[in-house]
Amino acid sequence: MAVPKKESVCGHWMHSFEEDSIDQIVYRPRSFDFPRSRGRRSFDLQPDGKIFDVSPGKADLPDTITGNWELEREQLVFHHSDGTDECLMIKEITPEKLVIRKN
Repeated sequence: MAVPKKESVCGHWMHSFEEDSIDQIVYRPRSFDFPRSRGRRSFDLQPDGKIFDVSPGKADLPDTITGNWELEREQLVFHHSDGTDECLMIKEITPEKLVIRKN
């Protein structure tokens, strides 16, 4: 895979867990026609480097954590405002699909 450009990963990505496999996690743009679900993780990667990371929380209400993100070759690196960091290895990126390699 060629090294992705920052512009190609910007946007609001939602977990499409129905498409996950043993070695990958699939995200789709918010505009994708998802089946009904009680909750999905999503992250909004803004061009200025800000992130809004949303996960299903208590009582099915979303929990949002903010922070910053950066692209280091094929890795998305999240620096959350709670002091935690997360690295996601990009396996594939298209306008309609972001595939992350499971660790």
